[in-house]
Amino acid sequence: MDDRENLALSTSQRIEHLKAGYQNSQSVARFIDTKIGALMAGLAALVGLMFAQGKAVVESLPYFLKTVISWEGCWCCVPLLFIIASVAVIASGGYVFWSSIEALSPRNPGRSKPSAIFPYLDKKNEELHNSEKERIDLFRDGGEWKHAIEDWSNQLERMGEINCEKIMNCQKAFNGFRFFLYSTPVFFLACLLVQYVINF
Repeated sequence: MDDRENLALSTSQRIEHLKAGYQNSQSVARFIDTKIGALMAGLAALVGLMFAQGKAVVESLPYFLKTVISWEGCWCCVPLLFIIASVAVIASGGYVFWSSIEALSPRNPGRSKPSAIFPYLDKKNEELHNSEKERIDLFRDGGEWKHAIEDWSNQLERMGEINCEKIMNCQKAFNGFRFFLYSTPVFFLACLLVQYVINF
């Protein structure tokens, strides 16, 4: 066994290790933001297409109902199918949008301790503002290795909390998007059936 495996890390090595973990956490956050951005772009494109199709169907529904009012069979259920599909895509699309916004929303320091790495100088919160400023002054006037390790540790813990929230909301958004995609074919089928009856 290599004797180096049992050696304790030096102070600078500990800081570099914490710094690498913090940088990796930031990369994860950016990756999640990119995925959410692509998801919202796809959602917007589908919603735009569905809105154009749905608007035409809504405008023709009175004529459709007048046409099939005397018919018998399943054709009378087409408006109900359209309404159910519309509610499904609106509800799931809204859920995806809200979860995506939650994933992209900026976070404050939360319960993390004051840090000179990511100072949060909130003038509305005098206690928080003063504690953050004191932390900055500590490093400006000197500071010790243990203070630097505390700063990186606190920031790494906070980034872990932020990434946990982002991942949870990202999962919610993608789960909602799956349901949205399942509802989309039903929606377009209902639209096609309405147009078919009108042109029949």
